[in-house]
Amino acid sequence: MVPFGVALRDENTPASPGPSNQPLVPARPRSGRPHVLVVDDLPIMRAAVRRLLEHAGMTVVAETGNADETVAAMSRHTPDVVLIDLRVNRMDALGVIRKVRQSHPATQIVVHTGSNRSDLLAKAVEAGAIGVPSRDGTPWELLRAIDRAYRTGRNTTAVE
Repeated sequence: MVPFGVALRDENTPASPGPSNQPLVPARPRSGRPHVLVVDDLPIMRAAVRRLLEHAGMTVVAETGNADETVAAMSRHTPDVVLIDLRVNRMDALGVIRKVRQSHPATQIVVHTGSNRSDLLAKAVEAGAIGVPSRDGTPWELLRAIDRAYRTGRNTTAVE
């Protein structure tokens, strides 16, 4: 398990040069752990992402697979970060992002997708997402995107 407050660094990434050996992502300046809502239509993906996030010291407050569940979970749990699959079946992910942004403006939204369609990713950022890691990237990229969203707040643009 990654101790909470320890910066995340991909084990395949060489250490920074010099004596400081700074990690890629500095330790979280805020106290507490991010509370994350995981939105994906595939139960196996939700379970895998939950395990990854919890192993990294994050708290998954709920998992949802459709728009109605997501809106209800937002009201019940008020997560710090929503991680949403942009290509969810049975749901307009961009519409859900807009609803979350309107009803919970302090909540950060990180989207991931197996698609490399830049127009779809640009629409997600326009709708209010701040993190767009590649779904075929490493687990560390996903953790870093969530960590950055939690630390930096709404006044950022898309990350990696």
